[in-house]
Amino acid sequence: MISPPSPVPVARRIPEGQPFVVWPDVRRRALRGAALLAAPPLGLAVTGVVVGGPVAALAVPAVGWCLLLALLFWLSNPNTPTLAAGPDGLWVRARAFRGQVVHLPWSDVALVHQRWYGGERVLCVEPRDRGLFRRLGLLAWLDAYAPGPAGRGRVPHPGFTARLRHTDRSTPEVVAALRRYARGRAPID
Repeated sequence: MISPPSPVPVARRIPEGQPFVVWPDVRRRALRGAALLAAPPLGLAVTGVVVGGPVAALAVPAVGWCLLLALLFWLSNPNTPTLAAGPDGLWVRARAFRGQVVHLPWSDVALVHQRWYGGERVLCVEPRDRGLFRRLGLLAWLDAYAPGPAGRGRVPHPGFTARLRHTDRSTPEVVAALRRYARGRAPID
């Protein structure tokens, strides 16, 4: 008889008191996002002023688009830790958006590696049990199995991801700390 998989420790935030915690620098990320959000309306305004065309007809959709992008930025950049590690395992966000972090013991980690994903460098944590995403709920499952073309060109989903850009710790420091805490129990590239 096959025993059911063990429940995964899930929380809304990474618990306090972890030995190694990576915090995002939300201010730097917000400045970059604000510059990206402000560029299209400013471009339309400058073009409208130079050409003399009606800017008001395009202003309302442009402002609505910017507000939607600002909402998505707010949802995907909570001011909570991105990653935490200790001797017993690591905590990582289970979803790209707010609200769920998962604890993986080092024995349940198949691979930790870096890669470019979604336009920025991320640390990917692949669990040994790929069915874990299904047990974490619909949104985590959709994040893990995003639709796309099948075939040789399709890159498999990296697992749980932790952004390394705009954080309080450098990438080599994060990788060195993970190697120190894993002590060979999980491969870290």
